[in-house]
Amino acid sequence: MTHIDLPVKNRTFYKRLKRKIKGKTYFRPCFDKNKCIFIHVPKVAGTSMKNILCPDTKGPGHKLAMDFYLDNPEKFEKYFVFAFVRNPYDRLVSAYNYLMQGGKGGRADMQFRDQYLTAYEDFTDFVVRGLNKPEAASQWHLMQQHYYVVNFEGEIMVDFIGHFENIEEDFSKVAQKLGVDLALPHRNKSVRDAYQGCYTEETRKIAYEYYKKDFELLGYSEAL
Repeated sequence: MTHIDLPVKNRTFYKRLKRKIKGKTYFRPCFDKNKCIFIHVPKVAGTSMKNILCPDTKGPGHKLAMDFYLDNPEKFEKYFVFAFVRNPYDRLVSAYNYLMQGGKGGRADMQFRDQYLTAYEDFTDFVVRGLNKPEAASQWHLMQQHYYVVNFEGEIMVDFIGHFENIEEDFSKVAQKLGVDLALPHRNKSVRDAYQGCYTEETRKIAYEYYKKDFELLGYSEAL
């Protein structure tokens, strides 16, 4: 296992890991049926995967692997646990645009936009002045991806990590492992500009330092 140092100051992460789950389970019937646990990292096409795996039920949301472990350690050890991740540079641009559009219209995303994001002139200004502030660390869509897949010691605790950049092929590996005939719909290319063009050298360096553990642990290059 790869060891990393978890940031003690990330109160959101530690509050979730230390809380006790009472009564309500995160496990959905489709997870029990397929003997799997899907860790839904925000802005990594997770909604499409959830709709395929659990077409008739609401997913558990953006829960950490540790949430599922604390919920039911026996199932966690028995089931196939997987997640998908995305190049942190690309995901940051996608998350920023998503939140600036109000997310899915939910109260929390719209409040974050109105009370925090709109204080910045544009993406560049947000990265330079806002990314390292506590408000960003507490927003699920901006949170470092490795938090979703590591245990208390900072070690990866999921069985498989797929990559957004290779999503169709990696999801087929998941389907094969589960023994089900599932496939993601064809993913249309985004109409927005390539994420590389959204960065200056200054903002690239800031984003890299902020998501450094993601780059190191999840296999992405520091270069744009």
